Amino acid sequence: MWEHDFASLQYRYVDLAMDTGASLDSVRGEEIERIVAPADVEAEVQLVASSSITRMDEYDSTLYFLDEAEVDYLQTEVRRDFGTDLRAQVIASLLDTYEQQTDPAIRDEIATILDGLFLLLLSLMQFRTAAYLIRAAAVTVGRATDLKLGQRQRLMQLADRLSEKDALEQLLQALEETPLRQPQGDLQELLGQLKPSALETVLSWIAHGRNAELRALLGAAGLKLAAAHIAELVRLISSPDEIVSYEAVRRAGALKSSAAVSALAGTISHPAPEMRLAGVSALSDPLVVLDTFELAVVYAANPRSDALSRPIVKIVSDAQGNMLHPAPEADLAQPDSFGDYPRTIIKTADPGRYGVNVGDYFV
Repeated sequence: MWEHDFASLQYRYVDLAMDTGASLDSVRGEEIERIVAPADVEAEVQLVASSSITRMDEYDSTLYFLDEAEVDYLQTEVRRDFGTDLRAQVIASLLDTYEQQTDPAIRDEIATILDGLFLLLLSLMQFRTAAYLIRAAAVTVGRATDLKLGQRQRLMQLADRLSEKDALEQLLQALEETPLRQPQGDLQELLGQLKPSALETVLSWIAHGRNAELRALLGAAGLKLAAAHIAELVRLISSPDEIVSYEAVRRAGALKSSAAVSALAGTISHPAPEMRLAGVSALSDPLVVLDTFELAVVYAANPRSDALSRPIVKIVSDAQGNMLHPAPEADLAQPDSFGDYPRTIIKTADPGRYGVNVGDYFV
C-alpha cells in the first residue's frame, strides 16, 4: 500500500522570501520521474550476472571420459606450453620497443636491461638465448632509425664483451669445471657469435683445457672462426706465444689456405722441433699454381716483412706441364724491369694429383 503512494512522491525547494519564487501549483503539471521499484532493480542485476558469470547448471552434467589420443594431446600441449622459453619473446619485445621508441632515455633504459639480462643468461648457461640476444641486437642496429653512435656501439658491444679475453676465459673456466649438458648445440651457437679477437683465447684454451668435450667444441668453433678470418689466423702463426702459434699452424694446415702458405713456410726454420714438424705437416700440400700456369713448391718465407704473401718458391713444372730438374728458385716478390711481378700465386694444388713429392725439394 505504501509503495504505490511513494512511487509518485516528489518534492521541490521553494524560497518563500523571494518574490520571484515559483508557486507550488506551477510544478504540478510537470512529468513526474517515478522511483524504480526494488524488484525491477534485482531483476536487472540478475540478468547482467547471468550473462557474464558461468553457471554449472548451464553444462551437461553427464560424465565424459577422454580417450588415449585426447589425453596424449592434452599432455603434449601442457608440456609444450610450460616448456616454452619466454626469455626470447621478452628480448624480442624489448628490442621492438627499442626500435620504435626514439627517446634516448627509453633506449638507454632498455640497453641497461639487456646488458644485465645478457650476463644473467650466461650465468644460468642459457647459451642459445644469449646467442639470440646478440643476433637480434645486431638486427635492431641495422633497422632502428635515428640511432646515435653511442647507442649503436652499446648494442653491438654484447658480442664484443663475450669475445674479450677476460670474459671469455671466465666463461670457459666455468664450463671446464661443469659437466656439459647434452645436446651441446646451445653452446655451439653461442661460440659461433665470437669475434675474430677471440681466436687467440680459443686456440690457447684448446691447448691446455682438460675437458675433452669442451675442447672438441672449441676446436670446431676455432676452425670456423679461422676460416672466416684468415688474416687473424696468419697473424697468430707468428704469435710470441708458442702454444697459440702451434695451434694456429695446425688450423692453417687444415684449411689449406693459400694466404697462410708464406707464414707457414716461415715455421720450417723455427728453433723448436715441434713447431718445425707442425709447419711441415701443415705444408704437406705446399704445391701452388702460379698465374703463369707453372707449378711451384713453397720453399721459404720471404725475408721482406712487406712481402709475406710472396714467398720464395721452387718451380717444379713449366706451363706445359713438363717437370723441371733441378727446380729453379724464384722470389715472387722480385719485380721485373717494368715494376710488375712476373709470377703470383692463384691457388694451392694437391701434389698427389700431379705426381709431385714435396719432400724431395726440402732435402
